[in-house]
Amino acid sequence: MQPLGGSKELLPLGWCEDAGGGKTRLRVISEYLVERMLAAGADRLCFVVAAEKADLLRYYAQSGWAARVFFVVQPQPLGLCDAVFRAAPLIHPGEPVLIGLPDTVWHPLTAFGQALTPQVHLITFPVAHPEEFDAVIPVPEDGGRVEHIEVKVPGPAGRRVWGAITAPGAEFLALAQFWRQRQCRDQYLGDLLNAWIAAGHRVSCDRLGTHYWDVGTPAGYARALGGRAWEEPSSELALPVGAAPAPRREVHAGPRIERAGRELPPSDPDDPQRGHDGDREVDANDAGDLGAGKHPKQYGQRG
Repeated sequence: MQPLGGSKELLPLGWCEDAGGGKTRLRVISEYLVERMLAAGADRLCFVVAAEKADLLRYYAQSGWAARVFFVVQPQPLGLCDAVFRAAPLIHPGEPVLIGLPDTVWHPLTAFGQALTPQVHLITFPVAHPEEFDAVIPVPEDGGRVEHIEVKVPGPAGRRVWGAITAPGAEFLALAQFWRQRQCRDQYLGDLLNAWIAAGHRVSCDRLGTHYWDVGTPAGYARALGGRAWEEPSSELALPVGAAPAPRREVHAGPRIERAGRELPPSDPDDPQRGHDGDREVDANDAGDLGAGKHPKQYGQRG
């Protein structure tokens, strides 16, 4: 998404009303992930960013969440695993951790809060082309347990992909240590989780996700605008794979914004999503966002 003159996570998408003042303002893309983490009870928000993303710091320093937000710098673009685990020193073993990508928008809003389990847990979403993402393959006789993850490989179109992750703090720290024991060679979280499962650890998954947009490219941003990604679906029920999205409420769209950007790799021009690790794994500017905090639910309330 360059040249933009600023971070893509601050591109406007939709509208909202400020709490207290009641004034309508534009929302930026990364606020959707923040909103979902806060809805799940996160009391601290960590952005893992490249050093040049000072505009993100300025924006959130002036927000109503300033007291909850902190930043960790990823000096070099060494992949998503490297980015996520840079927050490990700030995580308490007894607190749940929420992991998301700040240039994505997804529904339902409540998915994080419904996905706190005693192990690493993947919130999955239906997409048009799962081969461009990390597709989650559940155990055949236990749809809530992950058998393995197919990292950007061709396969059945009905596969669901992970778009957000939860974990108990202790499990997150153990996974970080496991990654270091593997000499930090994994860039893709899917590859690391496959090794974690092979080592005897359990990873669970769900079908909570109903809609997913990756807006990290000019084409993805345009699709999110065209799909009115800021509007909550009229139903919070999970869709069967391949089902049509639910109708959306009618609200005013944001202003049209034209930006120059890099050329996209060849892909289906009608695809409403794109792979969430493809560029992010080699670009520190796309490092990620992680929320940690106490939550009123206990891990054991979801198996």
